[in-house]
Amino acid sequence: HRREFIRNEFLLKFSSQLFCKILEEKPVQNGVNKSQMSLPTILNALFKVISFTSLARSA
Repeated sequence: HRREFIRNEFLLKFSSQLFCKILEEKPVQNGVNKSQMSLPTILNALFKVISFTSLARSA
């Protein structure tokens, strides 16, 4: 299943990049550092990435 592995590897790389992009999109509020982002925001971004990845996998 080499091809399957390569595709999963690509999805992992892509989704992590997507995850970083989503996190970066959030505007800094009240000068709060991006590293101190709220958990709901991080979970929401993670959820988006996971749902996107599973969508791509079924395609």
